[in-house]
Amino acid sequence: MRPIVVEENPEVKGKVAEMSKLIGAKWKELTAAQKQPYELTAKAAKAEFEATYGKQIKKPRKDKKKDKGEAVPGEKKKTVSAYFLFGSSVRARIISENPEFKSKVTEVAKLIGAEWREQSDAVKQGWKNKALAIQKEKE
Repeated sequence: MRPIVVEENPEVKGKVAEMSKLIGAKWKELTAAQKQPYELTAKAAKAEFEATYGKQIKKPRKDKKKDKGEAVPGEKKKTVSAYFLFGSSVRARIISENPEFKSKVTEVAKLIGAEWREQSDAVKQGWKNKALAIQKEKE
């Protein structure tokens, strides 16, 4: 089906997302009889795969994110860096000055980084002292 879609729409060649949408739309238009050869090919390929590699059993996914309110015993709490504190304090101002970046996290981070690099060592030391104070509070 892919070659047919590319032949009919040469502008989607190499654009996976657009091609997938077109293929999906074409698939929905097919009748059950038209889908049958594709389904038989897929079924045969699956049987061949399982004969070669065995039946694949999906493992349950482990949720890597844990509930933020839940403390894990014995796990060290993450320290807050001076840069992170600085970024938290200027983020709202940067977004208000650049509303076009409101939903563009990477652009905001670039501006925060640029502003951090412009800070004097004395200012950075002040943020480092705040980070140390927070770390001592947590301990």
